[in-house]
Formats: sequence, structure tokens, C-alpha cells
Amino acid sequence: MLAQIKHVVFKNEFSVASILFFVCGIVPFLFFSKGDIVLFINTHIANSVLDHFFFYYTIIGDGYVFGLAIILLLFFSYRQAAQLCCIGFLILLVSVLFKQVFFNDALRPVAYFSADFFSHINQDFYYERKFSFPSGHTMSAFGLATFFSYIFTQRYIRIGLFIIAFGVAFSRMYLLKHFYVDIYFGALFGFLLSVPVLFFSSFFNRIPEKGLFQTFNLFKS
Repeated sequence: MLAQIKHVVFKNEFSVASILFFVCGIVPFLFFSKGDIVLFINTHIANSVLDHFFFYYTIIGDGYVFGLAIILLLFFSYRQAAQLCCIGFLILLVSVLFKQVFFNDALRPVAYFSADFFSHINQDFYYERKFSFPSGHTMSAFGLATFFSYIFTQRYIRIGLFIIAFGVAFSRMYLLKHFYVDIYFGALFGFLLSVPVLFFSSFFNRIPEKGLFQTFNLFKS
């Protein structure tokens, strides 16, 4: 059991980077108020060029991207597609419960602060006002990245996956969609909901490893 935990968590560069973030990420809660980080980004970093970049970059965390990943996996492995589907269901369930039931009164930055607090507002953007906690995009991004970090064993890919997922989390604050607390717990939930599915991967052994390509002999010469 301990050996399996070590393999699943501590021998994966993505998991190590994520755990470091979860530990070190506690520090901002000790020194900053809820909106300080978002306001700092908006005042000192936000500009029209980054607006366009993060507007498209944040799409990585959209639910339909998660669904597209599941569909693509079906062509390579039914088992892996089933695992990712399970992770997606858990993320969706937890996201809906927290947003719609437990924290349905959690305001987003544009509703939490008055307009004069912001130095940079893009009039072309739509800014949601409610259901801030947690960040669903961040949950999705970290769930996807956690899963793929166990498919790809190359160190540079695993580190790249963390950077991509963290970038999605940052984009949510940059776009004034979420506070730091939202993306922190979004990342934590996305990671924690994915690891057990991977840890107990043997439950999926009854599902064929092959995918649609092998089933229908696609691209066979």
C-alpha cells in the first residue's frame, strides 16, 4: 500500500509540484485579505494584450474540453476514458454541490467590490456575479492534468501539465472570475478527486484496454 502511494504521488513530478503549491499556497491566506491578490493582478498586470490571451487560454478549463478529452481517449483506451469520465463526474458533482448548495451566496470579484476598486475592466467581457466558490475551471484543469500526468511518464510533460493547470487557475483571477481562495480549493479538489480514481485503477480492469482504433482496426494497413 505504501509503495503504491509513493508511486502514485511522490514519484510524479506533477503531483509533487501540486503538493508544494497546496502547502506553500497557504501562506497568502495568512498575509492577504480575500481580494488583495485579484486587485493586485488587476492593477499591476492586466492589459489589453493579456486580456485576449487569457480569454482564450482559460477555455482549457471549460467542461466541454474535459468532455472532448474523454471522447478522444475512447479511440485509444476504453479503460482510460472510463477513468477520466469518473473523474469528470466527481468534479461536476462536487462543483455543483459547493456552488449551488453550500456556497450559493459566494460573490465573484465584480460583485464583491464596487467598480471603483478596479483599474482595468474590459467592456467586451461578461463578468459573472455569483457562484464563486470553488473555481470549476480550475478543478477541471487540475483534474485533467492529474490524470494525464499518470499517462505520460516524461518529466517535462508532467511539469508542463502543472504549468498549464496553474495558468488556468491564474487566468480565473486575471479575468475577475474568482478569488485566490476559489482557485486554491479548486486546484485542491481537482487533484484530490482524481488521485483516488488513479490509485484504485484496478477497479477498471474489467473494461478493455483497447480503444476504437483497435476495435475497428482503423488505420490498419
